[in-house]
Amino acid sequence: PFWGKATWFHLRPEDAGDDLDPLADDSAGFLEELFPAKRIVIFQIMPQDCDPLPWSTTLARHLGRPSDATNDGPRGDPPAPESLKVQVGQIEIWLPEAEEGERTSSGIVLRLVNLGPFGSGQHPTTALMLKAMQEMRWNGDMAVCDYGCGSGILGLVALRLGAGRCLGVDNVPDALMAAQQNAKANNCLEQFGLYLPPEEELEKDLDFYARHGDWRSSETGWSPLVPEEVDRVLANIVVGPLCRSAKMVGQLLGAHGEVLLAGMREFQVGQVREAYSDFNLTVIDTFDGWALLSGKK
Repeated sequence: PFWGKATWFHLRPEDAGDDLDPLADDSAGFLEELFPAKRIVIFQIMPQDCDPLPWSTTLARHLGRPSDATNDGPRGDPPAPESLKVQVGQIEIWLPEAEEGERTSSGIVLRLVNLGPFGSGQHPTTALMLKAMQEMRWNGDMAVCDYGCGSGILGLVALRLGAGRCLGVDNVPDALMAAQQNAKANNCLEQFGLYLPPEEELEKDLDFYARHGDWRSSETGWSPLVPEEVDRVLANIVVGPLCRSAKMVGQLLGAHGEVLLAGMREFQVGQVREAYSDFNLTVIDTFDGWALLSGKK
């Protein structure tokens, strides 16, 4: 007779992403859009004495071998201290579980006290963005927009690199709350304005309406962004929303503004270029199958 055992994982959405991953529908941003919660549990049922299914290399790197399920939750050693910090170049990001201690970087150190629904800084696309941002020029007169800000990592890094102010935009109220708490923890609250997308975007955002109702009467506590000209837009979101945001990104950027885009696989670059046809986009970096685009109008 067939019987099985459950093998289970705790998984953040950003941990998935390999093109062999059974849960990653790259063309639609399947994982992030359907499962916005902080953690997803994956169950693998298999016959006795059979080898586990081959999981993606991305999951293997993050999780190692799966553990047998028990009735009282996961077992295993606590995360290693180094796994509670993210290092990209001269930027060191401390995750909420990290204990206070000596800094290991002589560069920029950020502490995240709330990851929100997404935004731990551990995804390859975030590494691409942070690497490129360190190679850009920044000054105190610059205004930046972190479009799809999540926990606010990119906006906070932009401020620490020298930008004068940042507009953080997200259609998930919990993400805005997380970004606000992280900005306060890093003494950037006054420079970091946080908003829902502009009214014209909320009008056609069926997901927001289904979750929170009409934005005019919603009790989220957040106001829509009134579009204003900024010098640089940073957007690291899954490819579907990234493409749908192209018109608004164009409205936010001035004639000489610059955009930095991530969230797409290398094979999706053409799709993004088509959506951002007003920009002269160039692939400036790739990592683990993901691409980073930069360009101006």
